[in-house]
Parts: sequence; structure tokens; C-alpha cells
Amino acid sequence: MSTTTSDHRRRVLTGLLATVLAGGLAACTSDHKPAPRPTTGAGANPPGAALPAGFAGLYVTPEVIAVPLPGDGLRMVTAQRCDRLVDMLGAGQWYVADELRYPKEAATSQEVFSGLGLMPALLLRRGDRRVFATIEGATDCTATLTTLPAQEITVSGAGMPGTRPGWAATTRCYRSGGDLSVSFYFDTDAHVGAIGTVTIAADGSVSDEDLSITVVQHTGALMNTLSGLDWSAPKPKKGVTLSELTAEDVGGAKASMTGPAERPAGTLTLPALSDDAGKLGEVSITVPFACAEVGTLGA
Repeated sequence: MSTTTSDHRRRVLTGLLATVLAGGLAACTSDHKPAPRPTTGAGANPPGAALPAGFAGLYVTPEVIAVPLPGDGLRMVTAQRCDRLVDMLGAGQWYVADELRYPKEAATSQEVFSGLGLMPALLLRRGDRRVFATIEGATDCTATLTTLPAQEITVSGAGMPGTRPGWAATTRCYRSGGDLSVSFYFDTDAHVGAIGTVTIAADGSVSDEDLSITVVQHTGALMNTLSGLDWSAPKPKKGVTLSELTAEDVGGAKASMTGPAERPAGTLTLPALSDDAGKLGEVSITVPFACAEVGTLGA
């Protein structure tokens, strides 16, 4: 991959992230009241709104329609604003462990950002259980929730942690021709995470031209860290390092695919990646992915 291509990708990615993330939690305004909490005990679900076992303990009001998705997913739809739905999801027996929100000024461009996998999201925790929710909409809100099993993620390279426990969430999947594009976030207990998008061919090979991964070394939580960055600054704030990875040759990169075509899942193995600064040496990443559903580009 040429330096010109890499520089162009970085400018595009940085510009998009600056628009999406600048202002961090600016979407959380102080003029709305917190979501009403349950009156029959913390985490109580409203009558008739029983949730699947994997999501038991989440609290939502009767205005939220919850529809199970094939597999282990759940979709919540409401005519209320997204900030109110977010408040509800953190008001029951689960708590918000990590979060990324759009600022208000990005709402009109949500389809563009979500198409690139840059989506507002929540990581909810209850004991050792995790649920990941992508959030879409402005005045009307849709949340797509998936349970996250215990996972191990490998990030090797100079100063990288190797194989560590963490979480990996797939934010967006879509097909174009015979290719599958997968966007994901992951984070580890070593405070090394990433945001990325890869394109997988029908034979499981991964395109080097359509690979975009930014590794984030931080001291807190991945999405909160991204939300708090000033992307217009020449360098990230202290304690944060961003490394954009590229690949000259991803001949060994592959995706082991499982599951039905409408909900592909598996493991991404991405060897021989390098950062432009040359500080990480050769980087290898192994991370699971699972598509709750697959869209069609242009549909």
C-alpha cells in the first residue's frame, strides 16, 4: 500500500472521527430528565415486557418495543430520544461500563458514520456478563443488543500485551457483491483496544486495500477514551496512543467463518500489520466477530 493511499485514509478517518467524536459526550444535554426508574424494585421490567434470559434485568418503559432477533440478539425501538433510552438501559440491574455517543451536530450524518462502523454504542455489565448495544437514530431511537461471551483477544507487537481477556463487539456488517465488510470495536484488560473495518472475500481471505484498524492504548476504557479525545489536537492527550495499522501483504490474513450466511461469525486472524510510525514492529491481531445481521451496501 502506497504512502499516498495510507495518508489519504488517515485524513479521511481522522476527519470522520473528529466530526463524530469531537465534543465527546456533548449529546448528553442537561435539559432532559433522567429516565424514570422502576417503582417495583431495581431492574423490574414493565408488565408484559419480559426479555430473553440473556437480557434479564434490563429496565425499559412500556414505550420501548423489544423484539428478539435470530440468534442471541435483541432490538429495542422507541419514539423517544436516544439519550433517554441510554439512561433506561443503565437504570436497571446492569450498569454502563463503557460508552460512545455522537454529538448533536453529527446526528444528520448518522447513516454515513454508521456505514463506516463508527457507531454510538454502550457496553453494559452485570457481574461477569456483558451486553453490547449499538445505538441508532435521533428523535426516534433503535438499539441493537447482543450478548458477549467470555473472550480472549491477541494483539502482539512491540509493547503489545499478547493474548488477554477482553471484549469484542461487531458494530456493522454489510455485503457488496460477494464480499462481507465487518466493522468492530475491541478492548482488553491490558487497556489496548481498537476500532476497525475489514473486508472478507467469499474464500475467507482479507483485502489489504480495504483494511482499516486503529489500535488505541489507553488508561481507562476504549469508547470513553475515544469520546474524550480532542481530534483537532496534534497529539492525543497524555496516556493515550493511537496507531493506525496497514498491511503491505495480508496473504496470511483470513477469517474463519461459522454460522449461517445471514449471521456470519468467526475469528479474524490478521498477521504482518504495521503502524506508520514504525514503533510497534510487526503487529498481529486475532479477534472474534459475530454479525447480528447483515445489510446490503446501497440498500
